[in-house]
Amino acid sequence: TGMVRFSDKVTLSFDLCWAANVRDESFVEVLGENAGARVLDGQPLRILTEHQDRTADILPQYDHAETQWLVQMEHFLAACRGEAPPVATAEQGYIVMKTIDAIYASSKAGQEVAIR
Repeated sequence: TGMVRFSDKVTLSFDLCWAANVRDESFVEVLGENAGARVLDGQPLRILTEHQDRTADILPQYDHAETQWLVQMEHFLAACRGEAPPVATAEQGYIVMKTIDAIYASSKAGQEVAIR
């Protein structure tokens, strides 16, 4: 379990484990003030919000023929061939590595660790 505080009212919390007695599934969930979104293995994107003062689940309609993994793989290979820019820059990779290092340091120290 961890939490990263980015700036004004923006946080990322996560729970990870290598072994758990749960269903074999993974998902990404994003929560905001007015809506949230959830993507669950093999299921379409679901937007959770309110519409006309009632809760609403919105399922955006898009072509499922190309899976996201295929799209990502094709773009990665194109970037390797110099035909497309990489999705993430080296600077962004550096920031991610600093964040991961700080998560480990925080766990070891038992307290919040600032990233500079």
